[in-house]
Amino acid sequence: MKDVTEASFNAIMSPSRIQFVIPIWQRTYSWEWDQWQDLWEDLMDLYERLRKGESANHFLGPIVLKTIEEKVGKITRRVIIDGQQRLATLLLLCALIRDKARGNGDDKLAEEIDDHLLFNEFAKKTEDKPKLCPTEADRKIFNKILSAEGSEELGEDNQLSAAYAFFEYKFEEEKDRFDLEGLLDCIRALKMVTIRLEEDDNPNRIFETLNFRGKELAQADLVRNYFMMAVEDESIADQLYKSVWFPMQQNLGKGTLERAENLEDFIRHYVVMIKHATVKKDETYREVRQRVKYATEDEVISELKTISTYSKHYEKLLFPERESNMPIGRGIERLNRLRVGVHYPFLLKVYNGFENGTINIEDFLIVLKTIESYVVRRIFQRLPTHSLNRLFADLCKLPQKDIAEALQSELAGKESWTAQYWPSDSEFKESFSTLPIYSISPERCRFVLKTLEESFEHPEKVDLSGLWIEHVMPETLSQAWKDYLGESWEDIYDTYVHTIGNLTLIAPSPNELIKNKMLSEKKKEWYQESNVSLTKEINKKWDEWSPDDIQGRAKVLAERALKIWPRE
Repeated sequence: MKDVTEASFNAIMSPSRIQFVIPIWQRTYSWEWDQWQDLWEDLMDLYERLRKGESANHFLGPIVLKTIEEKVGKITRRVIIDGQQRLATLLLLCALIRDKARGNGDDKLAEEIDDHLLFNEFAKKTEDKPKLCPTEADRKIFNKILSAEGSEELGEDNQLSAAYAFFEYKFEEEKDRFDLEGLLDCIRALKMVTIRLEEDDNPNRIFETLNFRGKELAQADLVRNYFMMAVEDESIADQLYKSVWFPMQQNLGKGTLERAENLEDFIRHYVVMIKHATVKKDETYREVRQRVKYATEDEVISELKTISTYSKHYEKLLFPERESNMPIGRGIERLNRLRVGVHYPFLLKVYNGFENGTINIEDFLIVLKTIESYVVRRIFQRLPTHSLNRLFADLCKLPQKDIAEALQSELAGKESWTAQYWPSDSEFKESFSTLPIYSISPERCRFVLKTLEESFEHPEKVDLSGLWIEHVMPETLSQAWKDYLGESWEDIYDTYVHTIGNLTLIAPSPNELIKNKMLSEKKKEWYQESNVSLTKEINKKWDEWSPDDIQGRAKVLAERALKIWPRE
């Protein structure tokens, strides 16, 4: 290290012709409510001490920099190895103070913040003007904030805009605790230690081990850093980030947090697929590093591009509407509605085989239907899911040739005493009729009812999106229902009310009007007018709704379910 210097935030940020740059291998801005709240309370405490004339030194933590010296007259860029979260947050606060000052007519304070803390006053190039240059993913929104567009103009799901909105709320909620100029003085007075690295210091290794006032590095952050730093030529690394990593990251979600979570999960699923074994969340980076530990630079780049290719498959698994093949998209969407997710590593393998032509569309669709049948039958059998991660990791060993047949054979071969068992027809029929599926999972119950309805194969498509789940025997029993069910009404209610035999689909408006009425009234007032086949069937076949009738309908639906979710 060249030197270690203590300085105030003002001393660090106020010099002209200086720009702090976040390198491509750094994570995006990731502070959340806890970090913002801590900083705010620190500032309020510092403000109060300054107001009372007390000693007000407050150490915010170190900043690690690597300086890039440029020609005289140009901007000096300092690459931030650690400290971007603190600097970005403080600059957001400065921008907010500037916006509030300008709104109050204090243009002098606003201009002072712009000229000394936010921008390089004499910079000629637009990209040289901001004092902080974030990563590609954050740059647009950060520059919007610095350009005084305000939180209402940001219009993006981004942690930077969330931070601005948080502090804007604090300004309004606690406006009696401070004045703008005094708060700015507190920010300027914050103490930091700047650590400048030698040219031969390894910034990536330092970044991995530093864990100051912020969040731990995510596994995906470490993976990105490893790949970027493995490429010696910075221009090639920069191009790889922009053309490979950044698009992959951006395509896996709509907002910063969603993208980060999905990227983290994807890389772990990818490693599971490669290893054919489960991998803990905190072991993902270690596994990736081990995989390319002795690889050449060209092999490292090739691996990164391979990961990017698989990320396109994962993108479609998360967002099936992006799949151009409609039957495949529908099959994936159905699995997503079951909210399982353990099948992702295996489907990454299948998707890749489909894209490169070694797996045909028929087999792909059979795979999707087989997994759905396996999951649905296990849901009704109430079998545990803890062993399924290991199962689907192991299934990644299956050869791509005849993969649909191989998958069915593997699952059918699981014995009934194992945790990975695929329930038989007789077991499924029994549990399908008796399980209180609605009370266990209304969302999965809706999926089952909608699938049953779709199985009637309407000549014209029926919109099922706005329908509600209707309990024929209502969730709240009237006295008429209790009298109808007899002395054992409580036992009958507890046994059948949430089972599939007692459930159908109906529009929300009539549901509110008829929900507690007797079956005869429901039939007269709505069921006979319904376009939903499940409800029309009740209207046509049942005039009574005793336990025998509920069981009878459940058996009818169970036969239909066996055809929808066959075992092989």
